[in-house]
Amino acid sequence: MNSIRIAGPADLLSIHQLAHQIWRVAYRDILPHAQIEKMLAEFYTREALAAQIASGHHFALWEADSVPQAFVSFRGKKVGSREKISPSPSNPAEKKIMRVEKLYVSPRTQG
Repeated sequence: MNSIRIAGPADLLSIHQLAHQIWRVAYRDILPHAQIEKMLAEFYTREALAAQIASGHHFALWEADSVPQAFVSFRGKKVGSREKISPSPSNPAEKKIMRVEKLYVSPRTQG
């Protein structure tokens, strides 16, 4: 069974583990190993992920048979006066958009 759900504090270890699996495969031919490890240490420790959530990021997990396979991070984005974004149906004067910050899928489920 597949499901997508909003991740909570208890899911930070799953996101951490997924990021480490995915980054090492996805970026091995693009970035030096040391750079990959630096980025993982900077952005994908449980503490760093918790700080991202505290600053307004939201994470969602895709699970297959209750095993995390992918994650996405998103957050609200401020809308400038020049951007053409449709008002929300509940409040025609309000403009809201979300920005996808991260989207990573386990190598074993890609393709």
